[in-house]
Amino acid sequence: MVVPVNFKVDHDLTIVFRSGGGAKLAASTRGIVAIQVDEVDPLHRVGWSVLVEGTARWLYEEQDAVDLETWAPGSRPYVVRITPTRVTGRRIRLDQLDTDGRGYR
Repeated sequence: MVVPVNFKVDHDLTIVFRSGGGAKLAASTRGIVAIQVDEVDPLHRVGWSVLVEGTARWLYEEQDAVDLETWAPGSRPYVVRITPTRVTGRRIRLDQLDTDGRGYR
């Protein structure tokens, strides 16, 4: 399952996000989960992508203590915390492009 979420990196370097009930909440607390974050600056032709894999758990006792605004409408009262087990990523810079600007070295 792939869905967009608003998230934040918490003080202990875990990742938290809010969710409504249903399939996303149920799926996020079973097995290994992943969250991917990308940033692209087309003007300067730079960007990065980070993939964090880990385990997730529902913070049913702490959910009111997590300050995280969501953009999508609707209620998202549940908080899920991802504890990373693997972090990978890459940065793309203009100097990585071939001289013709179409491919990567």
